[in-house]
Amino acid sequence: MESSRNEMAHNISAAKCEMKPDMKLILSLGGIFVLSGVLQPILMAIAENAGIADSTCMIYMLPYYFGPFLLSFTLCFPSKNPNNATTASPSFRTCFKAVIIAFFDLTAQSMNYSGAAMAGPTLFAIIYSSVTVWTAVLSLIILKRQMICIQWLGVVTVFGGLVITGLDSVALGPKVFHGSCLVLFGSAMHALTYVLSESIMTSNKDGPALSVVMNCSIQMGVGMTINLIWQLTYTRKHFNELILVPMQERSTTPLMAFYILGAIALVSFIHASTFFYTLKHFPGGSTSAGIGKGKLYTSTSQNG
Repeated sequence: MESSRNEMAHNISAAKCEMKPDMKLILSLGGIFVLSGVLQPILMAIAENAGIADSTCMIYMLPYYFGPFLLSFTLCFPSKNPNNATTASPSFRTCFKAVIIAFFDLTAQSMNYSGAAMAGPTLFAIIYSSVTVWTAVLSLIILKRQMICIQWLGVVTVFGGLVITGLDSVALGPKVFHGSCLVLFGSAMHALTYVLSESIMTSNKDGPALSVVMNCSIQMGVGMTINLIWQLTYTRKHFNELILVPMQERSTTPLMAFYILGAIALVSFIHASTFFYTLKHFPGGSTSAGIGKGKLYTSTSQNG
């Protein structure tokens, strides 16, 4: 009984010692999260033009997960906080939740990236903006978050932009239509990962919440491992016909392909790390992140 009280007092002391991030830093990283998200479909269009974006090989998903996974190396360094307080480690159950969320994210992002390659960056931006609506609804259901009027106004603005830009779009061919469907379902699943990721970093009931770095490392590590298995079992057998031949037809050199995949890894590293930080610290969490990203995607699609 006494040891339990001491442990509880220690955890409370550690929580008080945790420095609250500066609001300027929170807003800055939130903006970087949004801007890096806009770069991703542009890079996918470049990869498609280079012939390295086959939707079955999904070779672009390996750097997508590998880039953010590099953040896990920071876990090797001991964290410092005031009064030398140590933060309690999250439970196995909490970490396992992150693994399950990672499988949702793996499916969602595979659908989004494959859909972006098939539908193009403009339609991708239009449909992917629905993440805002999905996040608002799921936050209300799962997190019981009552949004304020300005947040609902943001949701309505994004939804209105989706309708306007959708009406201006040209007739869709079969490939574009299938890509649009992938992005639609992928956006809904991605919104679910927003909400679930926030829940295990802020109000976890199974013990200490996950940190930004640990949550990012677990989810990206799972995604990278699964994708690597796919590359070794499927892509390796079809690499020549689905990757090398299209590269040759479009005069893409191995060095050019490396630069493109490297750019995807770099942007994904920035996007994923700021994404988890935004979920944990930005006012409104997943809802605000979804609204901010969706509004910029909508304006980008309308202007381009």
